[in-house]
Amino acid sequence: MLRALVLVLILLVGNGPLSAQSLPDNTCPQIEITVPNGKNTSAGVMHYISSSTRDLNLDLESLKYKWTLPEGFPFEGQGKPYISFFVTDAMDGREVEVSLEVEGLPGNCPSASTATFTIGINPGSPILLDDYENLPINKERSRLVTVVDELKRLKDAKAIIIINYKRTDSEMIVKRRAARIVSVLSGKHKLPLDSFAFVFAETGFPNTRIYAWRHEWPAGVYSAANYQEFKVKR
Repeated sequence: MLRALVLVLILLVGNGPLSAQSLPDNTCPQIEITVPNGKNTSAGVMHYISSSTRDLNLDLESLKYKWTLPEGFPFEGQGKPYISFFVTDAMDGREVEVSLEVEGLPGNCPSASTATFTIGINPGSPILLDDYENLPINKERSRLVTVVDELKRLKDAKAIIIINYKRTDSEMIVKRRAARIVSVLSGKHKLPLDSFAFVFAETGFPNTRIYAWRHEWPAGVYSAANYQEFKVKR
């Protein structure tokens, strides 16, 4: 079973007012890659870091971002000013080089940057049990059987269920997804309501991720007993 962290790389573009096509006084932006620290990520919570322009008047929509990571590092966000990816146990202690090319800057400006970081796995990190997009209820039931089996195998483990939803989803739709899971886990499988909880996150990827968890619930978690209190913020 893979222990997973969600780590994020973020592009920061440096000093002085500029547009995507021209620069005053022949100055150029400084392209930086802020690399993650695997040991300092909060377990059980999705981490997304927005790009920062440091008070620049920069049209990010006019720029294109090409990220390159070593083979075997699948990630989300190619073409965007940030990417997110999972790190597994097998990568612990590995040195990683990440490169970025930015298209759309003036031709006389440097458009590439490279950074290196070492992955350090936090032993207290959650264990990824499943990750799936929206499914019919019969298929979701089958996936949850595997989750229950893994929770039984991992002594004292609880489950954190991350429900990612789109901005256009209604509160009823989001809660309905949680209600289906509660019905299966607490009904058919008779899991206590205090043994699993939900995190709700507005993202561009409306999927469900389930982790095994052995500590106190982190902030922002709704238990299976009070998930109906969650409110979608507009």
